[in-house]
Amino acid sequence: MALSHLERIKMLKLACRRGNAETEALLLAYWQDLRQQAQTGALSHPALDKTLTQFEQLLQTNDQDLMQWCLRPDTAPDDWQDLIEKIRAVYLTDR
Repeated sequence: MALSHLERIKMLKLACRRGNAETEALLLAYWQDLRQQAQTGALSHPALDKTLTQFEQLLQTNDQDLMQWCLRPDTAPDDWQDLIEKIRAVYLTDR
């Protein structure tokens, strides 16, 4: 049985817990934004599925790389730069 988007999002919260507070704050802000978008239907199901899959894959990255990319998105691999920029933008708009 496939998990719903909200179930997947709930599971991702634990994966957002990292070795440093700065990276964790960025990831949890983005996680909250994803949860809100899923609850309100702001994203279509295919778009939300793609975003969740990409976020799940990013969360498998080691803490040191992830922190470096969040601090300096230009150092992230090309495939991750857009997502890293979105994560930073969500964090900065919530402040």
